[in-house]
Amino acid sequence: MPSTSSAPEVAGVRVAYRRRTGLTGAKGGDWADSLGLPGNRLVLVVGDVLGGDLPTPPSVADQFRSATRVLTQMDLSPAQVLHRLDVLAASLGDEYTSTCVYVSCDLSDGTAVFASAGHLPPLLRTPYDPAYRVALPIGPPLGVGGGEFEERQCTIPPGSLLALYTDGLLGHALGEDADGAIAELGRLLDKAEDVPDEQLDQTCEHISHTMLGNGEHTGDATLVLAKLGRLPEADAAAWTLTARPTAVAQARDLIRDRLLAWGLQGLADVVELLVSELVTNALRYGIAPFGLRMTRDSANVMIEVSDGNPTVPRLRNVQVGDEGGRGLHLVDELSTDWGVRSHPQGKTVWFTLGIAN
Repeated sequence: MPSTSSAPEVAGVRVAYRRRTGLTGAKGGDWADSLGLPGNRLVLVVGDVLGGDLPTPPSVADQFRSATRVLTQMDLSPAQVLHRLDVLAASLGDEYTSTCVYVSCDLSDGTAVFASAGHLPPLLRTPYDPAYRVALPIGPPLGVGGGEFEERQCTIPPGSLLALYTDGLLGHALGEDADGAIAELGRLLDKAEDVPDEQLDQTCEHISHTMLGNGEHTGDATLVLAKLGRLPEADAAAWTLTARPTAVAQARDLIRDRLLAWGLQGLADVVELLVSELVTNALRYGIAPFGLRMTRDSANVMIEVSDGNPTVPRLRNVQVGDEGGRGLHLVDELSTDWGVRSHPQGKTVWFTLGIAN
């Protein structure tokens, strides 16, 4: 795993890693990743394979990491990702289970959704509060089977520092006192207040070294630090639409006004057409209220339409004479990219359009 990563596709985010590999023949193995998703979203994940009586082959942790990447690109919710990883772990045999914490951060509005499979609690230091444990419902480790994975959503202020880690990081700090070691990690995060983005990698190295010291350790030890910003207010807009038939015209007006304000009026005709289709579908099949959100970065404009019905729409073959079913085909043909993601409140259908188009 690389020692540092900046997740450049997500504006306002800096991510740093540190991992020390345990002694040869040690049981278990760590895996971690950070991934950017459309709509200024960032996924962070850390896992720790529990190897039973035998050393864990590196390929086992790699399978968890690779599967997580695939599931993340499917835009599943954190709990859905853990459920499918649980199925994967069961297929590896009884000798391998893994803890895992999965976090999806939306930098447009600062919301973060957490889910845990038996993992240690993330630590969060905000500009206003000292580091504290993020209280999560803890599901069973991956591979145990039969458990439910729950999610917790919270708002993270810009400039906050989020730490994910494995139990190997706690081994040196205060012996077997895990609570004391977590508290020590929190104190180190507090000392890192206002660290510049470009120094986050050095900060991660310093914290890791302080926690572990120079001695040998039997298991892997991983620390992931993420400094989370926020998309500038000028680059995002959000509205709530009612279930009235006028919602489609209202959505078109809101979209056109915002594109004019951004100097992107050349995109208006296509964006209005696609928004009309998505809002019409929401009115027809969704559950009110409906959310409409626009964001932009240097390359794309993104539009999202949300509603309270968790049923995911899919492309289907449209026959001559069918009155519906063409909306998603238009979105598929005219947008740069599009997708659907589920969340506890329902679903969101989104599309992007390149600014250069």
